[in-house]
Amino acid sequence: MGEDKTSRMISFIQLFPVHKKGYSYVSYDRDTDNLMPEWILKFLTAIPTTKTALKLLLAVVLTVFGWGAVNPFFKASGIPSDWIPFLLSLTIFSIAVIVTEAAYKVSIAIKMLGKYLIDTHIKKRDKLQQQEKARVTECEKVNSFRKELNLTFPHLDRASQKKLFWLYEVGDEALVWNKNPTYELNRKGLIRYIGDASGEKKIYELNPIVRDYLSEHFSKQKAALSKELDDNSRRFLRIFFDEVVPFGTSEQEKWMDSLVYESHEKMVRIKAIDKNQFTFILSSDFKDKLIRDGHFKTCYRTEVTLEPSHIHALVVITIGPKKPL
Repeated sequence: MGEDKTSRMISFIQLFPVHKKGYSYVSYDRDTDNLMPEWILKFLTAIPTTKTALKLLLAVVLTVFGWGAVNPFFKASGIPSDWIPFLLSLTIFSIAVIVTEAAYKVSIAIKMLGKYLIDTHIKKRDKLQQQEKARVTECEKVNSFRKELNLTFPHLDRASQKKLFWLYEVGDEALVWNKNPTYELNRKGLIRYIGDASGEKKIYELNPIVRDYLSEHFSKQKAALSKELDDNSRRFLRIFFDEVVPFGTSEQEKWMDSLVYESHEKMVRIKAIDKNQFTFILSSDFKDKLIRDGHFKTCYRTEVTLEPSHIHALVVITIGPKKPL
C-alpha cells in the first residue's frame, strides 16, 4: 500500500517539475534513469503564477485522493499500463485547471458584483443626501418666508389685503401686471404669475404659503366669531341652517337686510359672482364649530346661491321696498 502511494507521487512529480532562477530541480525516473522530456519542462514553467501554483496544488490533492478511484477505470478500459500514470496525471491536471479557472472566473464575477453594489449604494446615498440637502434648504426658505409673512402681513395696506383675500376666495385672477397692488404683491412673492391674459393683464394666484397663512387666519377669525356671534351674523347663517332658505331668493320673495348681508364678509367664502347671483360657501370647520357652540342644530347645506335683486345692499330701490325679514 505504501509502495502504491509512493509510486503515484513519483509519477506526478515527474510530470510537474519546478524551476527556480539560477538552478533547477527536475524529477528522476528510477526505472529509466532519464530526465523528463524538455518540452514538458518548458510547458510547466512557462507561466509561474499564483494561479498555476493553485492548479498544481489541486492536482496534487486530486492525485492523492482520487488515484485509487480512477486507476481501475483506466485498467478496465484496456489502456497499456505504461500509459496509465501519464494519462491519469493529465486527466487530474485538466480537472484541476478547469476547477481553478472556474473558481477564478467566479471570484472575478463576485468582485465585479460587489463593486457594482457598492457603487450603486454610494450613488443612491449621494442622491439621497442631495435631496435631503435640497429639502432642508427649501424648508429654511419656507420658514423664513413664513416668518416674514407673519411680521409684515398685518401692516400691508388695505388694498393689498383685500386683493389677497379676493384671490383666496376665487383661486386666481387676471390682473394688470405693472399696476399696484399687483406689482408690489408679485415683487414680494405673495402672489405668483401662472399665465397670460388679454392686453396688459396676466393671471396670478396666491403663493401656497400665503394661502396656508390666510386659511389659518380665517380659521382663527371664525373661531372667534363663533364665540361672539351677533344677531345679524346669526340671521345670515340661517341660509345654511334653516330647512328652507329664508330670504335672498325669488322663491321666497323676501329681502335680505343690508346689515345681515354685510355680516357675511368674515364668515363665508364666495365661490362665484355675476350679475344674477351670489354663491356662498360655508366651510366645514366653521359649520362644525357653530354646531358645537350651540348656535344651530342641523346644517342643511354648505353652498347657497342668492339673487342680488333680493338683497337690499345690492339694489337701488325705486319702487316701494318690501319689508325685510
